[in-house]
Amino acid sequence: MNYSTKATLNFLSLILSCSLFAQQPFYRTYTWDAAPKPNPDATLDASEGQIMLQDWRIFEYTYEKSGDLIVYVTKHPKIKVFSDKGIEDNNKIYIPTGGIIEFMDIQARSISASGKISNIAKSDIKEVDDVENKGSYKMFAVDALEKNSEIEYLYTYKKDGSYFGTEYLQGSKPKLNIFFKIIAPKNLTFEARLYNLPSEIKVDTASGEQSIVSVKIPALGALKEEKYSFYDANRARLEYKLAYNSVKGKMRLLTWDGAADRYHTLMYTFDKKEISAVSSFLKKLKLSGDEVTKVHALENQIKLNFEIRQTGLDEAENVEKIIANKFGNYTGMVRFYMCCLEQLEIKRELVLTCNRTNGKFDPGFDTWNFLDSYLIYLPGSGMFFSPTDILSRVGFPSPEYTGQKGLFIKEVDLGEVKSGIAKMKEIGYQPYTASASNLSAVVNFNADLSETQVNLTNTFTGYGAYYTQPIMNLFSDMRKREFQESL
Repeated sequence: MNYSTKATLNFLSLILSCSLFAQQPFYRTYTWDAAPKPNPDATLDASEGQIMLQDWRIFEYTYEKSGDLIVYVTKHPKIKVFSDKGIEDNNKIYIPTGGIIEFMDIQARSISASGKISNIAKSDIKEVDDVENKGSYKMFAVDALEKNSEIEYLYTYKKDGSYFGTEYLQGSKPKLNIFFKIIAPKNLTFEARLYNLPSEIKVDTASGEQSIVSVKIPALGALKEEKYSFYDANRARLEYKLAYNSVKGKMRLLTWDGAADRYHTLMYTFDKKEISAVSSFLKKLKLSGDEVTKVHALENQIKLNFEIRQTGLDEAENVEKIIANKFGNYTGMVRFYMCCLEQLEIKRELVLTCNRTNGKFDPGFDTWNFLDSYLIYLPGSGMFFSPTDILSRVGFPSPEYTGQKGLFIKEVDLGEVKSGIAKMKEIGYQPYTASASNLSAVVNFNADLSETQVNLTNTFTGYGAYYTQPIMNLFSDMRKREFQESL
């Protein structure tokens, strides 16, 4: 078991209870209209060639006999098509299967403009291993689709219970009747927050053996992608998290302070073998100069000589093994840097944040879903660096994580023990003058203007050099010349 898995399971064992509140799964009683009628066209927005008449999502948490918390996810979309483009977009339906334990049921049908119902046989629902390198899907074709007809499908799948998550509610086509609901055993209380949307979350406290959180939105207009804009960050979305477990008392769960405790254990504590291995590694590097110079040299050594692999093996998070094997996973590589900085006696703080192009970090809603990316802050110089981004160097962290808040975890010495303290602070960035892409041209003409001599100097600094400077030393002389000529 790897370090991050250990820390997560140890923490969650404190907040989850056993199977105390069994319940009949909601999905077994939910069904669609046996005799649906086509929706009238007059009141619908047909400008996009299609409209989603319904987008229902129900997340139903329950305990298994083993005591494990799982969730049944039921989704029920219904789409009406008005044009050839609408038909083309919907004549094949893809349902992602990543992270799913099993499908409980899938039903699909089309409804013609005249009201004829055509059910899609389960045998026609196929498994597709990979679609455009985006993973595996279940796929079915909707044959003989015509203008003003409708496609409706209803499916439920089972997956491990997630304690926080994101649901994007808005898309590139208009929607009606958007509904999201969480059903949980009464001892578990979930909270949710909406972004880019004025609607309110409804909490049902009078539902007997269940705890319910829901939101209903009558309509959402289409949101089109624009060049250079952050599309996902501007879509209407919902964040949710597990907030309380009454069996464990009134203590709020998955808080920022709880995250600080967990990540301090994960990123600030090392065994004797790890410390010894890092000490030997640093002696060979013979780093010198000020703090920033040392960190820059350390980054070059690690990023150009060690590989990041997506694996959960113990050795990928153990610093001693990382040094020996020349690879680690994302968590392991951050531990490697944190241990090196400790040995170099450079003050450091772990920073956890998210990609602001998907949605900005919200300090007011303590979902750990925002804690999906690592930065390291150097209080001595006021600079940040991205330990897992091969292109980034100290002072110029991955730009999608800057310009927003983050969770800063500072280690404090309490005498016999050390602990992590959580603080919300701004992730700063260099002034705009530190980044440039400048072209200087000196042009000389001969006396009769029949010839010209042009000397060009192309200068990149800061983020202007972000994609090239870190790897220039890996280029052969020929490759460097080719690169210069391409500019």
